[in-house]
Amino acid sequence: MDIADDDDVVRDWSRTAGVVAADVVDATAGDEGFGTDDRVKVKAHIYAKRKRWEEQSKALGAQRYRITCVSRVEGKGTWVVGKKGDTEEFYTAEQVGDMIEMLSAKNAQGYDIYVTPIDPSRHYFLLDDLKKEQVDKIMDSDLKPSLVMESSKDNYQVLFVCERRMESANDDKEDEAAKHVLNALKKRYGADQNVGLTQPFRMAGFNNKKQGRNNFIVKLHYWSEQMSEKIRETIDKVKKAIVVDKQEKTVNVSRAHKPSDRTQLSKAAYEDFKKLWRRHRDFAYTKVKSGEWEKLDLSAVDFRAAKDMLRKGYDAEEVVLCLYYSPKLDERHADIDDYVERTVKKAEMEIDRDDGR
Repeated sequence: MDIADDDDVVRDWSRTAGVVAADVVDATAGDEGFGTDDRVKVKAHIYAKRKRWEEQSKALGAQRYRITCVSRVEGKGTWVVGKKGDTEEFYTAEQVGDMIEMLSAKNAQGYDIYVTPIDPSRHYFLLDDLKKEQVDKIMDSDLKPSLVMESSKDNYQVLFVCERRMESANDDKEDEAAKHVLNALKKRYGADQNVGLTQPFRMAGFNNKKQGRNNFIVKLHYWSEQMSEKIRETIDKVKKAIVVDKQEKTVNVSRAHKPSDRTQLSKAAYEDFKKLWRRHRDFAYTKVKSGEWEKLDLSAVDFRAAKDMLRKGYDAEEVVLCLYYSPKLDERHADIDDYVERTVKKAEMEIDRDDGR
């Protein structure tokens, strides 16, 4: 399928002026929300942006959205709409639609406009920095993307949406599998390798304000409300493989790294550590999903759990034994013995500093 087919007027923005003109015709007198004059009160570019957002948001189908304005003007910083200190407000598609005129003004002032879907029931996989030939291959496959955009001239983005299935609140395999699938897609199609699971991307219809992009209007070439069943099936297969892999690695790690005298660790200590570790892991996960933290750092989770264990009265030696049960140690650290010792010592030092204040 050729995404740049000139006959596809609605989904092809290769002739932006024509699309904007068509939008103006649509905005006739009496349209609700656009005034009652014989000509529309809303400027053509505002109306066009609203139309693009309506299409883009239908394809995304998220519960809420974060809107980020990134300045390309020296001396001006990034502005996250609705963020004040540690609190942040997310917005419905309708609320974002009401912001279009304000966002258009920010765009004219030199800000790029980005959107991040916020929805715990869906995955959003972005493939960035693609050429037309790569997009054509995707469109000819059974992957079924939800969006195809052109963010600068001859530079495309493809977005897939699929269901996110958490088997439990502590299901860490779901996002791990999704990350594996995203990485495989990026590698297969030669996309930007730095794009992660929670990735903001441009709102269609706004100008690209990066230097050298010539104020390019972000084009929406294709959109669909369908979700990718193929990607969902692939995630499920990867999850099953992760379970088997973890079972094998648990045996190997137990033999190679965990202390031989397993009776040294009490059941109470193990249960307390597991509970604290999961609590910190879940907290970190919510921060990553909200965009406040860039990634899930399991070593930071280890450290916080170790501090809490020490504060509960467990001695350092027992906390060290607990840390051997932290997930993926062999993947994260070459010298596990050294890592657990250093982590507990660092936790002790920070507690001493906190108590000395």
